[in-house]
Amino acid sequence: FRLRSGHVTMTLYSGVMLSVEGPASLTLSAADGVVCRRGKVRARVPAAAAGFVVRTPCATVAEAGTEYGVNVGADGRSEVMVFDGKAGVSVLDGEGRTLRSRLVEAPRAAVVGPAAARVGELAPAPGEFLPAPVLTAPTLLLD
Repeated sequence: FRLRSGHVTMTLYSGVMLSVEGPASLTLSAADGVVCRRGKVRARVPAAAAGFVVRTPCATVAEAGTEYGVNVGADGRSEVMVFDGKAGVSVLDGEGRTLRSRLVEAPRAAVVGPAAARVGELAPAPGEFLPAPVLTAPTLLLD
């Protein structure tokens, strides 16, 4: 889907919670992953959803039992910040094959550029990523 502006939060059947902020372009490629071509995504991946992947034009982010944010620029540059747990960040070649991978632990951040051959260091800046969603259930009125 494409989101011109605004914010949406969704929970997948696997228990993964995704928050997306527009402008964004996101495809739910399978029950175990999404492709984000542009925009900001925050993923809360429970341990039961092992194998869930957020893929960008030049990287993948995967790990279970963690929470992380991914910012994808118009040029494909991908910034990742791990808020809880750890996540594997991989650099992809032009055909989608993994070139290099690195484990990023909270509260650290990493960056992968479109022409990069490695996962680079990025100063943690939580304010640049989507905040954790605050979900409120409507009040259930009983007679």
